[in-house]
Amino acid sequence: MRQDLEVNVDIAREIVCLYLSNPSMVSDVEDLVRWRLLQQRVLLQMEDIRQALVWLVAKGLLSSQPSRGVAELYMLNNDRRQDAERFAASGTLGERTPTGKIA
Repeated sequence: MRQDLEVNVDIAREIVCLYLSNPSMVSDVEDLVRWRLLQQRVLLQMEDIRQALVWLVAKGLLSSQPSRGVAELYMLNNDRRQDAERFAASGTLGERTPTGKIA
């Protein structure tokens, strides 16, 4: 095998770190590809979840608060629990009525 191939050093480093954290691990290329794809999927889903949380806070179904030493914390906005239950059941938010409720 050629030693002078151009490689993505970041991927090579991730692989070495994986083996260092699991020194008895034995895997083939396909295992490593699945592991790498899983990592990428998790990162993409994390961003999707972050965006969904921001949206849910903006819609008032969740509230958030900063926390010392950890990321922002999210919780159900109990004042909007019925709206949240409707959203969970239907996947849609209705328009607000003049009284401020979601129709």
